Amino acid sequence: SLHYCNSLYWAVATMTTTGYGDYSATNALEMIFASMVMVFGKLLFGFILGSIASTLANSEIQRVLFEEKLSAIKDYMKEQHLSGILQNRVLKFFDYIWVRNKGVDRQSLLEDMPSCMQAEVSLATTENLIKRVPIFSSVN
Repeated sequence: SLHYCNSLYWAVATMTTTGYGDYSATNALEMIFASMVMVFGKLLFGFILGSIASTLANSEIQRVLFEEKLSAIKDYMKEQHLSGILQNRVLKFFDYIWVRNKGVDRQSLLEDMPSCMQAEVSLATTENLIKRVPIFSSVN
């Protein structure tokens, strides 16, 4: 049994590239525990790395979609023979939209919420503006 534990410990330490370090397991219980910790550590590391990669990939997709839309807008403006000044203004506008929203369509953010929650969010974001209008100032 100790030979199997020793073999398992060696295989896990080698495959997880953890190595043996200054301190290593000396009995079967320590070897089994250390093997489980090494496997759990590698799984956790893989999960974190995968999450980071997924986040970066998703942000890149938004950028690619924006670039495709911007390319179509440029082509359209050239086909319509718009002035350079107007084309420049349009491109600056879309650059501003990208910097502000990072590809997220703000109008579609609330679509998945129930309508009553959408109304609450809308009221909360516009409440101060509505209260400035004299006709609505006394309404709660």
